[in-house]
Amino acid sequence: MNNLKKLMIINYENVKKVEDNMHLYKISPDSTIFHVIERNQFEKDTQSKFPFVQQNDKGEACYFAICPACDNPIQIINLYHSSDKLLNPYGKHYHKQVNGSYNNVVQLGYFNPDNYKQCPFAAHNANKRYDPSHRKSKLDDISRKILIILNQYLDRIIYLIQKDIGFQIGKNLLINMLQNYINFEGYLYCGATTLNVPWIFAYMSKNHSLFGKKIIDSTLKDTILEKTNKFIKMEKGCFTFSSKIFTELNFYFTNHIPLSANNKKESIDLVITYQVSNSEFREPQEIYRKTIEMNHVYFSNLINLDQGKWHKNSFNDYCIEQANELISPILIR
Repeated sequence: MNNLKKLMIINYENVKKVEDNMHLYKISPDSTIFHVIERNQFEKDTQSKFPFVQQNDKGEACYFAICPACDNPIQIINLYHSSDKLLNPYGKHYHKQVNGSYNNVVQLGYFNPDNYKQCPFAAHNANKRYDPSHRKSKLDDISRKILIILNQYLDRIIYLIQKDIGFQIGKNLLINMLQNYINFEGYLYCGATTLNVPWIFAYMSKNHSLFGKKIIDSTLKDTILEKTNKFIKMEKGCFTFSSKIFTELNFYFTNHIPLSANNKKESIDLVITYQVSNSEFREPQEIYRKTIEMNHVYFSNLINLDQGKWHKNSFNDYCIEQANELISPILIR
């Protein structure tokens, strides 16, 4: 089975704050199965076998796994021996090689300092905010995995984005968003991970017109119509001009709050602006803002849904065709 098709399972309800450390793990660098660090789950995933359980020089048991964001080895602390019942087990990066394999597959391996530098769970990145222009210097393993997910599942990613933003993404907008993402190298954005692929794809799409887009969120529709008064109307489910005066209704994404050891709710904001020449709105003004909280579990389940259960249609086929045409050349560089 393709590792990128494995199911990521993240249950944030059991996560408690432990400063500058991670609460998620996986058991192989190539895996996308993620779990909250918890004793029973760890035992189930690893069967308490080598190389996940090893003895140190003092004869003490040590527990190892992989960071879900940077693919580096981690050591799990307080899995069994916490004297403080309020302190959950947590993972910290292990800055050495962890030897061993399981079922003839290397599970842990070497520490990659470049990946660690950008890891949102690293201590030096706790509470860090990323400027949208911040990029990695080169295409690394994490960026490549992000592109593979986009290439294979762009149709499902667009489906998820539409649910979150409240309007449909047609072929023209899809192409513009995809081209912007590639031109601005969104896959190299320092805040991009394999957990937030759909939302960072949207975040990097820049500014677009909302006219002609099918509206599926009634709250969005009502808010826009109320605030734009006589200049905008609904026609066949889409916003359109109601006068000959120059009018703009645009949207963009901003304010990425990343996932980190101290923040378990990652989000971006959808903003809609309105501009009408020769009126009080002659300069673009914000008339709608929605904070979109990223549901990493839903995304994981969506891309791992059996192909037979996924609703295939011509638009979904078009998404994959465009992804293959524009993303595949980057992957073979």
